Amino acid sequence: MNIVCITNADHVVHNNNNNLLCRKILEEVQQATRMVSCYKLNTFSFELFEEFDLEENDELKTFYYADVVIVDFSTDIQRGSLFYYLGCRQNFGMNQNIILYNNLDDEVTLRLKWSCDDSITFIPYKLAECGVCLICINSSLHDNNSSTAIESTKSVAETLQKCLKKFKIQSKDYIKEKFLSDLKTATKTYSGEMLRQKLLIMKNCLNDPNVLTIDILYNIMEAFCDVQDYDGVIQLVKDVEAIPDKKHFIQTPLLQYLYCFALNRSNKPENQLKAMQVIEFSLIKNEGFIPDLICLYGRIYKDKFVESILKDKAALQNAIYWYRKAFEMQSNLHSGVNLATLLLVAGNEFSKSEELQRIGVFLNNLIGKKGSLTSLDDYWTIATYFEINVLTENYGKVIKAAECMFKLKPSIWCYKSTIGNIKLICEFRKKSGKINAQENNFKFWMEYFIDVTKQEIASNIYSFPVIVLESSKIYLPGYVKVNFEVEKKSVSLHKQCTTCTIKDCRQMENWIFISSMIRSVSCCKIDERCLFLCVNTNFDSFQLYFPSSLCRQKFYDLVKNMMEYDKGTTTYLNKDLSKKQINFIYELNDDNTKKILGQGTYGIVYAALDSNTKKKIAVKEIQDINIKDVPQLLKEVNLHSQQYHRNIVQYLGSIYECGTFKIIMEQLPESLSTLLRSKWGPLKRDEPVISFYTKQILEGLKYLHDQNIIHRDIKGDNILINTFTGVAKISDFGISKRLFELFPTTRSYTGTLPYMAPEVINIPSGGYGTPADIWSLGCTVVEMATANVPYIEYREAAAYIIGHYKKHPDIPVELSDQAYLFLCRCFTSDHNQRATATDLLNDVFISQYAN
Repeated sequence: MNIVCITNADHVVHNNNNNLLCRKILEEVQQATRMVSCYKLNTFSFELFEEFDLEENDELKTFYYADVVIVDFSTDIQRGSLFYYLGCRQNFGMNQNIILYNNLDDEVTLRLKWSCDDSITFIPYKLAECGVCLICINSSLHDNNSSTAIESTKSVAETLQKCLKKFKIQSKDYIKEKFLSDLKTATKTYSGEMLRQKLLIMKNCLNDPNVLTIDILYNIMEAFCDVQDYDGVIQLVKDVEAIPDKKHFIQTPLLQYLYCFALNRSNKPENQLKAMQVIEFSLIKNEGFIPDLICLYGRIYKDKFVESILKDKAALQNAIYWYRKAFEMQSNLHSGVNLATLLLVAGNEFSKSEELQRIGVFLNNLIGKKGSLTSLDDYWTIATYFEINVLTENYGKVIKAAECMFKLKPSIWCYKSTIGNIKLICEFRKKSGKINAQENNFKFWMEYFIDVTKQEIASNIYSFPVIVLESSKIYLPGYVKVNFEVEKKSVSLHKQCTTCTIKDCRQMENWIFISSMIRSVSCCKIDERCLFLCVNTNFDSFQLYFPSSLCRQKFYDLVKNMMEYDKGTTTYLNKDLSKKQINFIYELNDDNTKKILGQGTYGIVYAALDSNTKKKIAVKEIQDINIKDVPQLLKEVNLHSQQYHRNIVQYLGSIYECGTFKIIMEQLPESLSTLLRSKWGPLKRDEPVISFYTKQILEGLKYLHDQNIIHRDIKGDNILINTFTGVAKISDFGISKRLFELFPTTRSYTGTLPYMAPEVINIPSGGYGTPADIWSLGCTVVEMATANVPYIEYREAAAYIIGHYKKHPDIPVELSDQAYLFLCRCFTSDHNQRATATDLLNDVFISQYAN
């Protein structure tokens, strides 16, 4: 038992009485520890703790790891520091702590006792009348009406001895738990080579006999296997076997399994033979009741079969024998799925083999007991579900399992093991007829997982399978390629349809971006597989997940080289849209009705697909347009289709058909109003968010106002936001004035009225300019803060309140002074004095949050 005693016996020289008392306490502690067998006593002074900082050193480790700490508070020096370090011990779970205290004042003693919790044994004492020995005081027997403590006949040494006998050795448990905790943290924080280097450093800690246990050996050997450092496992076993009183650890079945696993995976014939010898010896010694080792025996024969290019039929039969034996002895996922795979390789068909069907039923039932697929976080369980559904050709479930495997990001060797089985199944399964969409997607996932396992990328590889994360948080399979062989180098991106294999499927999407169309390419810091490809076409961003960091880096370097090679000014697609006929098809709901994206002041907006590119677009339909007004509307829409800005919705053109005027534009997910009312809620306590989107609206307004275009209808419904990229865009600009002239009665309380500037209400026929948009912007900011339409409390009286009193909507009191002053500039009643978009972009409310 390790005991630490802290006193001031060697340092209190200014007070002879205290010095004598401290020395006597040390003698009592030494006497008590001599009466307890198997002890080691370390003594420190109070002053030593004054010199410690917050970093651990040898003295502090001795203090923290001690089985028992005894602290003498005969003097008040450093009492606060000692309580801090005792608290640290308690945080580590080291709760065998004793405080000794010289009782000079009963009330002070009681207060100190009450400040100690259950993890501290408090022993008050005093000098006996003889002046020679120290006796204990039973302070717990205080009478509330008496100030006299009851004296015990026991000496401090006797009391300490009694306590120490009750205590147990706990330092070994603590050191072990700390090592396991550090190991767990390392495996979560690091991966690959960085984790391997960390493990090599931690391996040095095994020189401590308190750390070297079977449990810890198993965990660090398993970690070495996860980073495929099989030589590290083999060397570790050799090191342990060289320790006389520890070499028996390696005879433990779990450690033998990992040792043999590493021997087999080291790809050295002599090590594979050694693994078989160790397993055979262990099976004889333990009478064969070790299912994991039996499975590993089967795995070795399976590897022999694969290494023989699938020709060693004897190895195949031996593999089936041992996996079947393991499955019969202890049915589990590992033995079951490997046995099923090898039975199919041997010529059995799932639909005709009773054994295969029995295994399939068992595996599905066992996986089901572990929980639903989406709630599982164990790779091997999900991988087994993946494999068993490949065996049964249930590709719908295969695809769902593949996505779960992708999200877990397991070690490369985990993927290798799974892919090895799937390759065997595909090699020996009898080929069926036409490939359907689900099987086609399964082939994509196989290609993706195979690329995961590659340790290097060939120099002539320019195409990669990728997972595309949609703004709807749906993962779609796709391929990305850098085209160097054409005159105009480009990047092509293709997203597969998940429901069909039709070449002209509406859900399939293809893009080709020449270098001048690529705005940027950047690597995600959170996921080493993820990359953002940002393009100028509608300012889209694609979030792509590559099979590995190697693939991502190769693509990143290719794109960067392409952009460097073809430097030039940024251009946009379809600049001459007015001369190009837009062909599109509507997206339909399950009941064959057109899918509605939203309803604006002048019409309904439907979802559609560009027939030429399969890109998603939006089509606003406006009914009952008089034929004589169509030419002017067409002219204005096509004029505005030439406007390009990051914060302006891109018009693509317009069509007039059978009395319906159709405006074609880029599609964005949701309006600001929809997000506020259905997802975000009021943002009055999230001013950086308000500022972020307000700045983008101002950028769009500045662009319009610089071209003498008045929007006239700024409001949350007309601000469309891509929550994936965080880009806000103004929609319905330019044509608002013309439509207002054609449909003046469409303005209503629920629509635009609460956002109108006073000058608009007072002079409905005209006579106002761009400042009206700034007032509307202020109303939109209030909408962001409250998630409500401005003037909601006034209802029908809003027009009178705005027009007559020129009263702006109430500004939430939760907003900061900067936000309040910003809105006051928007709501200046004299429109000639109202701030411009350029002025407001320089306002402190915008600039303080700008990146």
